[in-house]
Amino acid sequence: MSELSRLEFDEIPDAQEIYNQAILYARSVGMIDWEFPFPESIIEEYWDRNELYCIRGEMEDVLAVVRLGYEPNPQIWKDDVDALYLGKMAVGHKLRGQSIASRLIIPASLEIATVKGLDEVRLDCLADNQRLRGFYKRHFSEQGEVEIVSTINANIRLTRFANAVK
Repeated sequence: MSELSRLEFDEIPDAQEIYNQAILYARSVGMIDWEFPFPESIIEEYWDRNELYCIRGEMEDVLAVVRLGYEPNPQIWKDDVDALYLGKMAVGHKLRGQSIASRLIIPASLEIATVKGLDEVRLDCLADNQRLRGFYKRHFSEQGEVEIVSTINANIRLTRFANAVK
């Protein structure tokens, strides 16, 4: 298995498949507010902004994807902290349960933030998703909740998390 690296343009359909697998799994065990099927146009937008990263398997197949962005959502983060924002993290069924986020994605994001001289790594999740909140609490400090209008024009409550970069 490889380290976290940028997704190649021709891997966009693979990323979409990973997102779709993750959505179906999340719906079966908890909550998620992502559109299904996950829109290829959003993946292309992330790719165009050099924000889409992946983990590849031994056969160079995409097994996990994550968006690493530098622009905060002003509905969620209302300050001027220089941060790396983790979003749209998804692990496909081949790696589910193997601690890929803990072992590879989160440490790599902290390293990227350190190299770029940023102050924090941040992420958020639905406040009602106790399972995901518990996972994030093991790696990040909880920063409170905020209510926003989602992309589907519904009010949702999010819990924010951050980790200072040392």
